[in-house]
Amino acid sequence: MVIAAVELQFEDPSPGGQSVWLANRGTTELDISCWRITAASSGVTALVSDRTVLAPGRGLRFATPARMLRSPDVVTLSDRAGRVIVRTPELSDSVGDDQLWYLLPGESWRFGRTRLPETTSDGRLVSAC
Repeated sequence: MVIAAVELQFEDPSPGGQSVWLANRGTTELDISCWRITAASSGVTALVSDRTVLAPGRGLRFATPARMLRSPDVVTLSDRAGRVIVRTPELSDSVGDDQLWYLLPGESWRFGRTRLPETTSDGRLVSAC
C-alpha cells in the first residue's frame, strides 16, 4: 500500500480540491476500513470509511476535510491499530494550480501534472468508525 499522490493546493476552491490518493501495489486484497490519513501540519486525522476493500492494482482518491492539508506538509497512512504503513516526505505547494505530488514507480516523488489511473475511483473519509 502506498500514498500515490497528494494535492495540497487546489486550483478550484470547491470541495474535493485537496486530496490524497492511495494505491494497492501488492498482490492481495487489503481491507483498509478505518485506516487513518493524518496531516502533520494541521494534526487533523481522517478515517477511511468502514467496509473499504482495495483490490490489487486499484487506487482510491480521498477528498480531505477542508484545510486538512497545508504547505509544507507530511502525510501519514496508519492502519486501524495505529501502525504507520507509509509516510510521505515533506511536500510543499504554494500555488493554486493543477499540479500535485505523485509517487513514481521507483519510490521517488515528483511535483507536476499527472492523470488518475483508470483503476482509481473515489473513496470516502469519515471522522469516526
